[in-house]
Amino acid sequence: MSIRHAAMLDAVERCNQALDALVTLLKQEQESLKDRQTEGFEALLTQKLEALQALEQADGERERLLREAGMSTDAAGMQSYLEHSAAPALDAAWSRLSEQLAEVQRLNDFNGTLIGKSLAHVERGLAVLLGDESRNATTYDTRGRQSGGSISREISRA
Repeated sequence: MSIRHAAMLDAVERCNQALDALVTLLKQEQESLKDRQTEGFEALLTQKLEALQALEQADGERERLLREAGMSTDAAGMQSYLEHSAAPALDAAWSRLSEQLAEVQRLNDFNGTLIGKSLAHVERGLAVLLGDESRNATTYDTRGRQSGGSISREISRA
C-alpha cells in the first residue's frame, strides 16, 4: 500500500471513528427524547459538536488527498480513487463509512421527528391553558370527540 493510500485509509478510518461516536450520541439523544429527560442535553450537544468537528477534520484530509490525486472530492471522485487504488482495506472502510452516514441520517431524522412531536404537544398544551383559539388546539368533548380550538373554557378563576 502506498503512502497516499495509507493516509487515505487513516482519514477514512478517522471518519468512521467520529461517526461511531455520533451514532452512539444520537442513540443516547433518542432515548432522552423518548423519556423526555432534558438533563445532560447540553453535555450531549457538546459531545455531538466534538464528534462533528472530528469528522469534518478527517473528511477534510480525505478531500485534500483526493485533490492531490487529481480527483473530485465528491462520492464519484472517491469511487474513482477506490477503483485505481486496489486496496481492499480502503474499500471496506469506505463501505462502512457510507453505511454509517446512512445510519446517522436515519437517527437524526427520527430524533428531529421526536423533537417536532414534543414541540407540538407543548404548543397544544399551552393553547389549551391559555385559551388561545389562534393556535387551533385539538381538544376532546365529553363524548370523546375531537374538537378544534374554537371553544374556550375557563379553567380557573382567581
